[in-house]
Amino acid sequence: MDYIPNYLRNISSFENKINLLKKEEKECRMCGNFCKVNRDKELGLCRTSSDKVVVSESLIHVGEEYIISGYQGSGAIFFGNCNMRCVFCQNSNISQLGEGEYYNCYELAELMLRFQSKDCHNIELISPTHCVPTIVRALNIAANRGLKIPIIYNSGGFDSKYCLDILSGLIDIYVPDIKWSNNTFGMKYSLVRNYSDINQKAIRKMYEQVGNLKLNDEGVAYNGLLIRHLVLPNNINNIKDIAAFIKKDISQDVFISLLKNYKPFYNAPYYIELKREVTEDEYAQVKKIFNTMGLKNIIEEG
Repeated sequence: MDYIPNYLRNISSFENKINLLKKEEKECRMCGNFCKVNRDKELGLCRTSSDKVVVSESLIHVGEEYIISGYQGSGAIFFGNCNMRCVFCQNSNISQLGEGEYYNCYELAELMLRFQSKDCHNIELISPTHCVPTIVRALNIAANRGLKIPIIYNSGGFDSKYCLDILSGLIDIYVPDIKWSNNTFGMKYSLVRNYSDINQKAIRKMYEQVGNLKLNDEGVAYNGLLIRHLVLPNNINNIKDIAAFIKKDISQDVFISLLKNYKPFYNAPYYIELKREVTEDEYAQVKKIFNTMGLKNIIEEG
């Protein structure tokens, strides 16, 4: 099928969005931390400036859900640093230590075009929230140079309204996490305030923009929302609340990827409830809760 990505449909909006981002960078509110720093002069919690971002890794990724990476892979771009501090992060060298190389918007655009030339199904932006100003500039450059494959925005779900308003009309597929059912868990395990409040507003906004996931004839997504949830040991999260939110506020038809690949990385061994992997029974219990709530598009991953 011939799908025209959202950013090409709205290519005339880039100039206005870039101007809005210039204002945001003077008092940054890209994520739920609302640092309000002037990114031209100082670094906020994400340690990211206004003109360059850290790319920790870029590769043709075939290890995601099939509906994302398909048979040709996603052009995955892993951004360094992070706007959260999850105690069990499996990529702490990237998210906390910021390992990688600095890219400006021109170099990032070139990377996107390179992935397209290798026949990737899409460009997958991984942990992109704090890098949105540079990403939007890069996408504008790439679009004007012939980029024409879908853009995936794969975030931890701690994205602000300001960020998502600017991204409206540019992103084809949103892949946010729902990590926590309430703000207390968000503070304890991700070290951020108001995670659940910010997260639920963000996912509502994403769904308003793109709706339910749409697949091509080969079963690969080209537009829509895919929610991810990492199942944790001891069922420490209130899964019923997460399932109820999705059913009531999003859609019973939304695709949900239940991840079973939790391992006690980074600082997790210091938390007794997080010191071990998830059992098959724990995972099955979580899946049963989602199914009981009438959420039918469940993908088992990990």
